[in-house]
Amino acid sequence: MEINKELVIALANDLKISLNDKEVNEIVKSEIELRTRMQKIVDYKIEGEIEPLNFPFVIENSYLRDDEDVTTITIDQGLKNAKVVEDNYVILPRVVK
Repeated sequence: MEINKELVIALANDLKISLNDKEVNEIVKSEIELRTRMQKIVDYKIEGEIEPLNFPFVIENSYLRDDEDVTTITIDQGLKNAKVVEDNYVILPRVVK
């Protein structure tokens, strides 16, 4: 997908934000520069077999606590203060238009 002024303006309208011409040009310029840099990474030739790397550092999770049994409340206790309950679900008013 090619980035251009029309696409940036359309996305800004979808996001309900207003951009002036300078901001649109900056976004287009930044996106083109970013894509140019990323293309250098894509074009890089790697010889031999390399194992995929998910995370570059070995992390020991020594800070995690031990699991302990805790008492929890029942469904009825959890739902007793809800204004509207239907099939063990709390019904909330819609907040997004």
